[in-house]
Formats: sequence, C-alpha cells, structure tokens
Amino acid sequence: MKSIFSPDGPLYNLAERLGNLVLLNMLYLLFCIPIVTIGPASAALRYVTLKYATNDEDRVFAPFWHSFKQNLKQGMIIGIVRTAITLFLAYDLYYILVTWRYISNNTVYDKVILVLVALACFVYILVSRYIYPMLARYDNSTRQLIRTSLVLAVRHLPATLCMTLLTAAPIVLMMYTMTSFALVLTFYVFIGFAALAYLQDKLIVRIFWQYTPKEETEKTE
Repeated sequence: MKSIFSPDGPLYNLAERLGNLVLLNMLYLLFCIPIVTIGPASAALRYVTLKYATNDEDRVFAPFWHSFKQNLKQGMIIGIVRTAITLFLAYDLYYILVTWRYISNNTVYDKVILVLVALACFVYILVSRYIYPMLARYDNSTRQLIRTSLVLAVRHLPATLCMTLLTAAPIVLMMYTMTSFALVLTFYVFIGFAALAYLQDKLIVRIFWQYTPKEETEKTE
C-alpha cells in the first residue's frame, strides 16, 4: 500500500500529471485571449504535451514559454491562415447546405461542389492533427510543415482518424442537450484542451519516432 501512495507510486504520478494538465490548460487559454496568438499558444501546448507523452518533462510554464517565444511569428502566421481557411470552408459548407434545403432542383454542378467542399474540409481536418505538433517539435518552413502534415495524415490514416474522432467526440456531445453542453464546456475550461492534446500526442510521438532520426531536426531548449 505504501508503494501505491509513495511519491514514486502510480497514484501520485497520475495526480501530478492531471494537475500539470489543468495548469497547462489554463495557461493555454490565457495565452489565447489575444486571439492572434492562438497559433503560437497551440504550438506551445503541443510542445509540452509531446514532452509529457515521452515523460521528458514535468514542468509547465518554462517549456510552454520557451516554445511560445520560439514559434511566435510562424505560429501567428499559421494561426491566421488556419482561421481564414476555417471560416472560408465553414461559410461554403453552410451556404451549400442552406441552398440544398431550400432549392429542390439541385444540378450536377451543385453536387460536385458539395463533394469538393466536403473533401476539402476532410483533408483540412486531417492535416490539422499534425500542423501544431510539427511546428512545436521541428524547424521547418510553413510550406514544409503543411506538406509534411499532409503526408503524415495520409500515411498514418488509422491513427489520424483516431485523433480526429477523439477531437470531434466532445464537440458532438455538446450538441445533444444543454446539460451535455455545460459539462463539455466545463471540461474544456479546466483540462480539455491539454488532456486531448496529451492523448493525441501519445499517438503522434510514435509516428515522429519513425522519421526524426533520418529526416527532421528536432527543436531544443
């Protein structure tokens, strides 16, 4: 029993990790408040959770701040681009679905456009699973980050789909009732962003290990 509750025991380690994730989540939300800093804040979040996933780190603020400063400019550019793409695809999808609802005679052209927009949304969501972990861990141009993220998303499609479902599940759950909405919102406010990033990065580090020695240069503190 002593070993279970000792400083080196599993319960203590679990409590410490959960506490770090709560602090990390609050730090992430704080750095996202200016909106334009969502990109570097997301990279910093993934930098820390990638370290947690490999048990290489047990701190919160120091590694987060290091990554935030290191990726500030490139992260802001990627964040702004992602926001623009998200709004563009969301508007297109909304417009098409509304059009389908009120217009009965949809042409082949309308169906092709719907399929293309849906495909673009799907690819964008898959690539998004990797863009911030790539930014957090490797020194690459923005174009190279996007291209590599796309390659990894396709090459490791089962893992990519698992991460996508993990991200989408709480969002879908929010839509059921007001109670589920409040519960999921509370989850995100206290630990959700950090916890989901940590769980995804447990998969991502296994993917990165296959390429890091040969192809990429890892960022260091």
